[in-house]
Amino acid sequence: MIYNIVIIGKVNVGKSSLFNRLTGRKSAIMLDYPGLTRDVKRGEVLINDYKCFLFDTGGYGYDDFLKHLVADKIIDITKEADVIIYLIDKTIDEHDREFLISLRKKNIINDKSNIVIAINKCDRKRDQDEITSSLSLLSMIKNQSHIFISAEHNLGIEALKFKIENIIQSEDCVGRINPDGGNSEGRIVLLGQPNSGKSTLMNYLLNKDRVIISDIAGTTRDAIEDDLVIKENLFTIVDTAGVAAKNKIKNNTDFYSTNRALDQTVNATVVLFLMDATLEFLKQDTALINLVLQRHRPVVILLNKWDLISETGEAKAVQERLFDFRERLKEVLPYELLVLNISAKNGYQCKKIKAFIEKCINSTKIKISTSKLNEWLSEVKTKHTIPRFGNRISVKIKYALQVHTNPLKFVFMSNCEEKDIEKSYVKYLFNNFREYFDLKFIPIIFSFKKQHNPYHKKK
Repeated sequence: MIYNIVIIGKVNVGKSSLFNRLTGRKSAIMLDYPGLTRDVKRGEVLINDYKCFLFDTGGYGYDDFLKHLVADKIIDITKEADVIIYLIDKTIDEHDREFLISLRKKNIINDKSNIVIAINKCDRKRDQDEITSSLSLLSMIKNQSHIFISAEHNLGIEALKFKIENIIQSEDCVGRINPDGGNSEGRIVLLGQPNSGKSTLMNYLLNKDRVIISDIAGTTRDAIEDDLVIKENLFTIVDTAGVAAKNKIKNNTDFYSTNRALDQTVNATVVLFLMDATLEFLKQDTALINLVLQRHRPVVILLNKWDLISETGEAKAVQERLFDFRERLKEVLPYELLVLNISAKNGYQCKKIKAFIEKCINSTKIKISTSKLNEWLSEVKTKHTIPRFGNRISVKIKYALQVHTNPLKFVFMSNCEEKDIEKSYVKYLFNNFREYFDLKFIPIIFSFKKQHNPYHKKK
């Protein structure tokens, strides 16, 4: 069984701080101004031996252009809660009361709801005394249970966990069956510049309105995770904030959002890189793709908003544009990548994305026997003799073996150091290898090691 714990409350009461404290990771961005969190962020936490999903939500009561969408997300996730942590601080007022009343009117909470009132930023006894008299504002919560905490200074957190554990153990808390055992096969990360359509694609692939979308660039601020099933295999799909060029990073939010997005690629199984097909090819896109390739992560390039291209151009002109784009990619990237033109908005060719993901993942799991590998090596050496290093050393590559999957890594044993092998010959090996084993679209690592002769006498 798994249990959903949802943190709700108005802006700037410390929901993201509590989320990070309970999950044990600094996974939610925290800055000292209201309205930073917009989408619902999910993390995992163990309450004693009970596995739980913990949800951080946007704060209610903040007046910006997305306030209604943020409020809708709070309501949607609260409906699925087994335990609600209603977080307040010393600023408790009529807004807190009105919010709870609105939840009751919509039957999202009732007398049977499992609600813990957590009063944050209570580092001193005086802080607790100041707020106790104000708790009458929340009297509509029947059998209310409250606890004083400080998420920042780790005060009262164990007591909060104990209260949650008691609720989980009660008959009123039924939880839910954890589909697929909850074991993710890998992470699918959506990456790209602002307003390239990452959130729209996330919602399409999940077949639900998981993340907030708008025409305003920068709507998504943090990495948002959810479960994606591909042929009965469970994956974690991650939507990220748009990665802007350095000269367009204007504030701390942009800075942390960009870094958090790039961090997601480190442990990605596959990166889906979205580009706006209506815009010109930019160096920023090339730089981002190359960064992911340097981390040896498979990349699928998705040219989004293709519906807008098709509406404004003839079929021949559209195909010429696609061909031109592919050719320009070949010029600036170290090897050919999978490219698919899509429309996340209307679903054009989006059903092919899962097949592309599968192709990449299956390729990174391939194991090539040492005999087959050296059969290939013998053929390529026969076709193209290894050039001498500086016209002096006769370079010999004796044998090769696979040492790693995801990413694929191969070690070549030689009579000289890697720096002594001509780069042009290494490139020849790479290209021939990809063609021979049909591994054209994934990162591959070649390492060359000098094999020392144990019988060689030192002078």
